[in-house]
Amino acid sequence: MKKNIFLILTILLIGHFVFAQSSVVKTLVVKINGVPGKDCDFSGNRGIQNAIESIKDASAYNKYKIIIYPGIYKASSIKDFNSEGSGEGNYAFIRGKDFVSIKGTNRDSVIITGELPDDLGENFSYGSYQTLFWNANEANIESVTITAKDIRYPIHIDGSQLGMANAHTRINDTKIIHWGNSNNATNWPAPHPLGLGMSDGQTLVVENSILQSTTRALAMHTNKDFKTNSQLVYKNCEFIATGSKKDVATIESLGSKKKDDILIVNCSWNEGYVFIAHDWPYLSTGIENQHYNHCDLKIHGYGNSSFLWKPNFRGFALKIVSKSNGGTVRFDPNSSAFPVIISEEGKTEKTTLYNGEVHEDGYSYRDGIKDIKSYAIGHLDVGDEVTFNKMFIKSLGKRLGDCSKEPKTLGVVIDGKLYNIEFNENYIGEGLNNDDKPAAFSNAQIIEEIRVVIGDIAEISLWAVGNDYYPGFSDCIDTVRANENILNGMVVFKEKSGAIRKATKYDKEIYGVALDDILINSMGRVLTRGYLSVDKNQRFRVLTGNNSIIKKGEGLGLSETPGIVSKNASNRLFVAKDDNVIIVGK
Repeated sequence: MKKNIFLILTILLIGHFVFAQSSVVKTLVVKINGVPGKDCDFSGNRGIQNAIESIKDASAYNKYKIIIYPGIYKASSIKDFNSEGSGEGNYAFIRGKDFVSIKGTNRDSVIITGELPDDLGENFSYGSYQTLFWNANEANIESVTITAKDIRYPIHIDGSQLGMANAHTRINDTKIIHWGNSNNATNWPAPHPLGLGMSDGQTLVVENSILQSTTRALAMHTNKDFKTNSQLVYKNCEFIATGSKKDVATIESLGSKKKDDILIVNCSWNEGYVFIAHDWPYLSTGIENQHYNHCDLKIHGYGNSSFLWKPNFRGFALKIVSKSNGGTVRFDPNSSAFPVIISEEGKTEKTTLYNGEVHEDGYSYRDGIKDIKSYAIGHLDVGDEVTFNKMFIKSLGKRLGDCSKEPKTLGVVIDGKLYNIEFNENYIGEGLNNDDKPAAFSNAQIIEEIRVVIGDIAEISLWAVGNDYYPGFSDCIDTVRANENILNGMVVFKEKSGAIRKATKYDKEIYGVALDDILINSMGRVLTRGYLSVDKNQRFRVLTGNNSIIKKGEGLGLSETPGIVSKNASNRLFVAKDDNVIIVGK
């Protein structure tokens, strides 16, 4: 018993010691016009960086906080971007250090700024200079204003794939402003306030802050081949894009193959309202890393301003759509071309999603009803574009290879009938063992071969699955059951039962706009608040009765056809936010 009590006391004492160690935070004081040793520890224009460089023993148990008093700390010439650790292509006025945080005494009067002359020559590398380079773990920024002009970024955090792996950083009560680049400095085309590239497992939290730029105020990208998803959080932030473009955000999913988590809560943006999402450049290389879904994102939150979502992802999979009313489409997983151009997964367990789509045997399919067509789509990226390392490795021709001596067959079952598509050419040509050259047969040529067999009864295309993703903001999106077939882009009314139907000209209010084709008695996504384009080429749109141009400020209503918007309707239920962009909800 005594041994047990002693063991418990020892554990408690060790726990207390670890807690005490972890709570140690030493402080240093910086004043622009202070007297070191009298009213501060460091002073002068370089006082902040001098304080950081003086610290040699920072650790998880011995953290530092640098308190900064009011003043303008400014880098205005090339020689000022000389922080410890700066080097070719990566010059900074102030460079962060693990476990060393900075905190201003007043956000508006503690100003850290970087600016270069804009006439240093058209070949000068303005993109190599930043006010703060902050690749530092447990190194927070609080209550300061950080600006940039005619350089890369005010704050740059980008450790590529592993440089900031599992790091945690918090930015709070901070103004981050890029005033823009002019003259020669425009050779750096992305003057974002926070230049952010996430690493494997990295977490960054930005709260109660203002991010302002002459271009997109919210910008981030992921990296390649993560083991753990990254996490980016914006809470109570204001994004201000002062340029003439409508874009406020750009989000780049570059091949992490994890669902990188982006949480946005109670944030606002001004006239800029477009969120652009894409995968340029997709960094993963090697045939095994060419995932068919390039949208590695989980974007969620609530309480934010409305936005227009514009995805533009690659990752093209082979898609077969039946031309019949309803019907079924299946791939034959036992056919020889199936593991080559449809899926390498083989037999997999059947999983049915909320919208009736089934994932089975390494591909997806959904049966149709009446005006909603059935389809099947592969789970291999067969796009013919070059990879990041300039290799041609994933197109239909590259994957099929030389079939001239040993043909391959893809079995497609449409409305219960099996069609065998035989591939019997040397599709790879000179590309055999020569990945820096494209295949002899383009994707368009091979798709035409497929059309010869099933083109009368099916549509064949390459589909970027990532473009089906829409951010899951809980106060903008609802997933509801339909009591009739509803097409993507149709306006819907919600009945007392909770089910939706196509809205009619007699409805005095609407619930939202369908973001998918929704089968009767199945679930589907509805946008209840936000902005949607009327462009029929956009994945997410509002269906209109004609293709006439809709002007900003015009009122619109429901046409004679249920679910379809018209500017000639008498019931004005919508207003155009911009040319060809409609406001949905309040």
